[in-house]
Amino acid sequence: MNSMLKLLAFAVAVAALPACQSPAPPNLPKSTLPPPPKKDLRIVALGLGTQNYTCGAETEAPKSVGAVAQLYDVTALVSIPIFGDWEAEYLTCNANHANTNYGQRKIGVHYFDAEGTPTFDLTTGTRSVEHRGGLFLSAAKKASADAPDKACPGRNGAPAVPWLLLEDKKNGKTRGLSQVYRVNTVGGTAPETCRGQKKSFTVDYAAEYWFYT
Repeated sequence: MNSMLKLLAFAVAVAALPACQSPAPPNLPKSTLPPPPKKDLRIVALGLGTQNYTCGAETEAPKSVGAVAQLYDVTALVSIPIFGDWEAEYLTCNANHANTNYGQRKIGVHYFDAEGTPTFDLTTGTRSVEHRGGLFLSAAKKASADAPDKACPGRNGAPAVPWLLLEDKKNGKTRGLSQVYRVNTVGGTAPETCRGQKKSFTVDYAAEYWFYT
């Protein structure tokens, strides 16, 4: 199925989705990454942004200094039952290569705070009676696994960054969430050395973020 047909299939299927359908757990790779928890899946977000790096000597490896990504609600898209395993992988691959959010609603932003803490601020898109301030996760990495060998490279050929499980850092900042999986990653990995790189540079990436309460 070519890219245009896949996008058309997405659009038709999303229009027919029941309003309250919940997605199945993500298809995690065979690795040390723990399975999805027996908790409520709150929301699935598409992250589009950059992994950020700094460089020293040309022979040194780039140093990761966090990431920045816009987050879009794709819960309905990953709920589509008719496509099989390719659906979730194609979602992020095409999002990165075509720089598209599929017209889905922006619900927040992912960034690293001044202390280097992975932060997911969903307050803009998730304000409700239950969580009047909106959902917010100040996280710490719990587990990591290499992206599958078949993972889609980024549009500039960069390999996919690892899949992660992050949990509440318990610093008093988190609201309404307990953990998040970063899965189906595309791109984001830095070159092996700093040769030819600026002192600070970014690498485009995309990922799905599965948030649990």
